[in-house]
Amino acid sequence: MTLRLLIACFILIQSLVVKAEYRVFSIVITNEKTQVTKQIETTLDPDQFVTLYPLNQGERISYVDTWKCFGRTDFFKNHCVKPSTVSQLDQKPASDTSQSPEVPRTP
Repeated sequence: MTLRLLIACFILIQSLVVKAEYRVFSIVITNEKTQVTKQIETTLDPDQFVTLYPLNQGERISYVDTWKCFGRTDFFKNHCVKPSTVSQLDQKPASDTSQSPEVPRTP
């Protein structure tokens, strides 16, 4: 009985510690006749995507980018933002005075 309780406690503690992660793929579907492109962010890689959502004749799929996200995607949660995008949003533009035109001063 003690062993069962110990195993149950171990499983309970592990379930609280375990973290989920997933990968987001940015893919582009191009119609070769019309040159219309459609960019999609999905958790399916291009091979999996084509298996679940077959392409029309004359369409091709291209892999553009991927990044890893932490957490879960259940209940239709949005994918995480690409990490380099987050770091670019956090950065303030550098004030480089060497490229800005000099304003004349009046005495």
